[in-house]
Amino acid sequence: MLNKTAIALGVPHRLEQSLVGSADALVRAERLGDPVLLFWTALVRWFDLGRAAGDLAEMDRCLEIQRTVAEHHRQPVFQWTCQRLDAGHAPLAGDSDPAEQLAMEGLKTAEDGGRPGAVEKFFVHLLIVNLYRGPTRERIPSIQQLVDDLDRAPAAVAALAVVHAETGNADAARRVLADAAATGLDFPVDEDWIIAMTSFAWTAITCRGAQYAQPPFDDLNPFAALVAWDDGVPLGPVSGYLGGLATLLGRFDEAVAYFTQAVEMSHRFEAKFFTAIANL
Repeated sequence: MLNKTAIALGVPHRLEQSLVGSADALVRAERLGDPVLLFWTALVRWFDLGRAAGDLAEMDRCLEIQRTVAEHHRQPVFQWTCQRLDAGHAPLAGDSDPAEQLAMEGLKTAEDGGRPGAVEKFFVHLLIVNLYRGPTRERIPSIQQLVDDLDRAPAAVAALAVVHAETGNADAARRVLADAAATGLDFPVDEDWIIAMTSFAWTAITCRGAQYAQPPFDDLNPFAALVAWDDGVPLGPVSGYLGGLATLLGRFDEAVAYFTQAVEMSHRFEAKFFTAIANL
């Protein structure tokens, strides 16, 4: 029952409640010894700790539990899940090549096992890896297709705006900013809420869109101590986005405090890429 609440609690507004539940669930699953139950419980706990920038050693233990179950039972869904998490871990160390290779291996595992939704998740991984590298315009058609496939979900639209902004297509990026701002950033409060909000912030920062900075700053500010993740792939400390937004707003003392927090969180999380971005 605790695992069944994980998606409903997978929003930053309910993280504290989810952390308590997943800790309790993992103790119970280890006591029962059911491998399937243990695998999914360790996955939920791993996600909670990752969002909270929590105990890295405990995150590694949860991942090792999943790997052990996957290696012993050889179920494609277990193997694919571990490959996805490994692909998400690789960029933390600042190395994007293994992340793409692991994502491709995971896609093959999922397709061989008949897993639905694998292609969409693969493209999410590929999109974020390319953002780490510095995206190219050649990727835009495939990302646009993903946006259409996902019925223009806010997180997917915002991600496309990030790519436009990072590849110098500021006009297209600003159109997305304007459309989102017109709705008052009324994004569905689900597990993708923080992805849509941080991607919107990223776009505003890159485009120097000061007129768009206040709403995401207000919405993200309560979650400055969290890390944004997209299905196992890190998007960095929320405090880093707040530092950029505060800069746009001319609140430089606050910006310094947020960037300092982002550096400290990234260093504690052994995330070389995000440490470098926050320092920059």
